[in-house]
Amino acid sequence: MSLSKSANFEHAQATIPCDHCGRVNDVKHYCLICEESMCPTCKAIHNKARATRDHQVVLREERHTKDQGSTFCKKHPDQKTSLHCDTCNVSVCTKCIAETHNGHKFSDISKMIQNFKREIEDSKTKMETRMKEVTALIQKGEQNWKDYEDTIMSIETNISHDAAYSPFSC
Repeated sequence: MSLSKSANFEHAQATIPCDHCGRVNDVKHYCLICEESMCPTCKAIHNKARATRDHQVVLREERHTKDQGSTFCKKHPDQKTSLHCDTCNVSVCTKCIAETHNGHKFSDISKMIQNFKREIEDSKTKMETRMKEVTALIQKGEQNWKDYEDTIMSIETNISHDAAYSPFSC
């Protein structure tokens, strides 16, 4: 990170208030479960409290990359999601299954991820193939245009030459 970017990032951190104590005090941490920013003092308390000690606390700059891969249940933050409820289209933990998703249809999350990855790879391959085809068509069109221009210039040259040597020219 460049010096100016580092200085801007540190300045931005310094102006973010802690969601727990409200002070602007070196806020560097973020809880993915509570979705709150914290200063080091509040992070220490958060990590020790019985209700929140199992939460995922990361550095603020890592919160977007970590949050997208979060495997913790939103309803039961201390539980990891284990299945996907196809009926409700949501990831669920074992407590959710017993409490509110009993009798629903479920899928294995890891299999769903593999299927999504496969679909994305297939789409990527198809797009790359189409891009090659489109690029080839563009190149062919450009070559046809150049050939067309060359033909026109050749015809113009022939007409000019024929006109200059025509017995009917003035």
